[in-house]
Amino acid sequence: MHDVENLYIVENSTFPTSGWANPTLTLVAPALRTNGQISAELNKERVAHAS
Repeated sequence: MHDVENLYIVENSTFPTSGWANPTLTLVAPALRTNGQISAELNKERVAHAS
């Protein structure tokens, strides 16, 4: 996967127990951050193509 550009993986397979409030909310934080980063990159590209 190192050769694949724009690949983002955000998941919880490393948690030792099934997902419930604590693990799930812990997973939501990096997922939201990743979403923000992807959105920012897409907005930069959109602005660059509009110019």
